[in-house]
Amino acid sequence: MAEIGKSVAAVCQFVETEQQKKAAKERKKVEKKEAEERVEVERQELEQKCKKEEKVRREAEKFEEVNKHLDIKVALRVGELREDVRLEIREAINDLCCAVARGKQKVNPFSGPGHESSASSSDTEELSESARNLSISEKRKREPEPVFDDSLPMEQPLKHTPTSLINRSS
Repeated sequence: MAEIGKSVAAVCQFVETEQQKKAAKERKKVEKKEAEERVEVERQELEQKCKKEEKVRREAEKFEEVNKHLDIKVALRVGELREDVRLEIREAINDLCCAVARGKQKVNPFSGPGHESSASSSDTEELSESARNLSISEKRKREPEPVFDDSLPMEQPLKHTPTSLINRSS
């Protein structure tokens, strides 16, 4: 009986150690799976972060490119504007120099380098002469009052000159 008790105790101990090994193996398996899941989650977070950074970088590059093109266009327009202003100033200075050089002499409209400007001044003279002949024949009319379906037309009181002003002027 003692032998059977020893063998039962040995079998119980064996079963117990096997269960412990099995539980340890299961624990390691669960820990390994959890570690893999954590690594996968971290990898996905890192990928999302990289995607966001890449998107921000691309938007910044696009913004810089648009600004660069805009700067170039503005520089070209400013250059053109400067050239136009320069030409206008030269023409104005030339006209002033010609006027000062002539002094109070009568200007011949068909002579000299200002022939084109004299043609435009004759056009101006014709236009101003035709404008003198124009006159206003009628006063400007107001638009008709809007009519609403159910309402009567609005009547405004007549304009009166205050009697106190009439008495003072007499």
